Amino acid sequence: MNTARLKSLTKTTKEIIKLYSVKDYPAIVLRAIRLYRNGIFFPKEAFRLGLYNPALPMSEVAQYTSKRRLVKIQNAINPHEFRPTVRHKSVFYSHCTVLGIPTPQLYAIFFKGMGGWSYNGVVLGDRANWKKFLEEDIPAEFVIKPSKGGLGKGVNVYTRSGGTFIDVAEKSYTAEMLYDRMVLDPQFDCFVVQERLKNHPDLICFSNTASLQTIRATTFVDWHGQVHILHAKLKIIVGNDVVDNFRSGTAQNVSAEICQNDGTLQPAVTIGLNEPGVQNVFSHPETGLTIEGFQLPFWPETCNLLKEVALKFLPLRTIGWDVAITPKGPYIIEGNVNWDPTNEHQNMGDVLDMMGKLNGNSGFLKV
Repeated sequence: MNTARLKSLTKTTKEIIKLYSVKDYPAIVLRAIRLYRNGIFFPKEAFRLGLYNPALPMSEVAQYTSKRRLVKIQNAINPHEFRPTVRHKSVFYSHCTVLGIPTPQLYAIFFKGMGGWSYNGVVLGDRANWKKFLEEDIPAEFVIKPSKGGLGKGVNVYTRSGGTFIDVAEKSYTAEMLYDRMVLDPQFDCFVVQERLKNHPDLICFSNTASLQTIRATTFVDWHGQVHILHAKLKIIVGNDVVDNFRSGTAQNVSAEICQNDGTLQPAVTIGLNEPGVQNVFSHPETGLTIEGFQLPFWPETCNLLKEVALKFLPLRTIGWDVAITPKGPYIIEGNVNWDPTNEHQNMGDVLDMMGKLNGNSGFLKV
């Protein structure tokens, strides 16, 4: 066991000691071993989900799937050679543009140490080029995000006012400073600059935020070329977060499953920060509005778009799509070949069973 994993196990053990009785420790240890060997659950992951709780029947644990096990299944379905079309946003948005898929307009791509690309045909090779482009050649509102980023890391929204750019935290930058932020970023080498989309008015009223809230819908294409939506949820922003990622419950944001028949929400869920396990959220923490029964706008159009776009990314057969509902209709924001387990909705056993049946029970679920 490496040092990082040992530290994680030690920290998790300390948390377990705080929550459970001494008499339960033998059963918890046996459960931890079983979860790791059979389900490849890391200690921290299982603890956050409340899987060490002695009161949780092992039969219910079958509705949870570890991230590592799910990635193995996804890798057995999605050809490795084609994954960059989704994983690299610079490639993804270019691919979508060619295929006529509605996405935020791509304004530019930044490559560290190389010439950048712009939608107006100008090569963005140095700071002076980027300064002119940011100040004169794109709309006053735009988004910059890493091409290979995940979980909302590195994403920011900027509004130009005169020669100054204001982000969502109300920090001010010059065009040169934005260029330097990309050049000096210690983690990412490529960024995309794109259109800022706006929420549908119903979603703005629901959460009282201008930050984009998206639907995560997971599709699976069977051997007959039929597209199935395995699961759909609305990622609901709580507070001032610029992104709607759930981050396995470590963010304030909550997640509400969508009834696929009519596009209404089920009660939302979160994972407790102080107490592990899934917790229900019945009203929006910011607005107080009831979550269950909220009607998503453009739901039939969203389902049609998902079934259309899934076929355009074959041979990738299962993708987790982020879809924004705007005043003009649904837009694809990004795709994820290694989409996260929907453990917060306690339905991954059902999702995997559905995938197995649609795949003809070929045995890929045993990886």
